[in-house]
Amino acid sequence: MARNLAKVLFTLICSSAQCSALTGKDNGFGKDYVWAGSLDSGIKIASHHKKPVMLIIHKSWCSACKGLKPKFAASTELQVLSKHFVMVNLIDDEEPKDTSFAPDGTYIPR
Repeated sequence: MARNLAKVLFTLICSSAQCSALTGKDNGFGKDYVWAGSLDSGIKIASHHKKPVMLIIHKSWCSACKGLKPKFAASTELQVLSKHFVMVNLIDDEEPKDTSFAPDGTYIPR
């Protein structure tokens, strides 16, 4: 219920063009978060709403990523804080090639 309410409220704030980008998959990081559908849509939404982007880059085969997912998904503190960000998570080949998304290395998860 809380997830649906958050999406409804976010939809009311967004313009219809921006809200169409809110189709992101949680990829195991939690269905209680509102995920942007892509990095590009997340950046556009963040710019419009003057919010920072929380970008999670992970790999399907990574054991550290697999260990982080349930902890992140279950964290009520992170769920509350996520309302102040536009949430984006990218898996495997979705990782941006631009080195500005790896300022301190290409480790994962980051």
